[in-house]
Amino acid sequence: MAMNITNDLLTTRQLEEILKVDRITIYRMLGDGRLKGFKVGGQWRFPRSEVESWLQGRYFGLDSLVRNGAGKDEEQVSRILPITCIHAVQSIFADAMGIGAVTTDIEGHALTEVSHGCDFCRAILSSKEGKRRCSAFWKDLDKGETNTCHAGLLGAGERIMINGKWVGIFVGCQLDLQDGEKQSDIRWRKNLSQLASELDLPEKSLQAAAGGHALRSDQLPRVKRLVKQVAETFSKIGEERLALLDRLERIAEITHFEP
Repeated sequence: MAMNITNDLLTTRQLEEILKVDRITIYRMLGDGRLKGFKVGGQWRFPRSEVESWLQGRYFGLDSLVRNGAGKDEEQVSRILPITCIHAVQSIFADAMGIGAVTTDIEGHALTEVSHGCDFCRAILSSKEGKRRCSAFWKDLDKGETNTCHAGLLGAGERIMINGKWVGIFVGCQLDLQDGEKQSDIRWRKNLSQLASELDLPEKSLQAAAGGHALRSDQLPRVKRLVKQVAETFSKIGEERLALLDRLERIAEITHFEP
């Protein structure tokens, strides 16, 4: 079958539309070797494959933030996930559900402040050991499961995925089930003295704050479902932001020239 050469070549006008730049910039890119083209009947033509290869190279150069372990670097993750926006959405979720919520990197380290935190968990997070234990708990919530934390409260989490790569975890937590056999592990009510000692916190203060956000067991499936939906929303926000950053860097590159 004969190759459709017309479809494999782009005109200058088509390239202007694809790159969103003017004709002068295209000629400049031709001159410095960033674009490859040739003339047909006095008109410039550009191989589609060459243009696509160049665009993909720019995209994946930025996407290496994700591929090379950005989920372990708070600064890089913050470049991909707009933390102010993420925290705002997280807070709306937490307030609406009446539970605590936090967004972390893949190691469970908080990227945002905890939204709608209960007094008990705020006290725990005020200690270095308490913060370490909470991070370890959040990290283990990356597969959409519900687990009990070191202090006896429940949490559910979902991975934040950007272009198929794991960059963070969204967590709904500080849940204290109040009914039936699925009641939260209530050992914390009996072991506050030990917990206070391990976290180097005043026992009376921990006792006064004891308890999480009360929840019925039949509400738990809804929490898990909405946690998943929020994580998916964060994934989409991150992908759109990554695409925007790529476009901005591409524009910066194609408009740059030596004086």
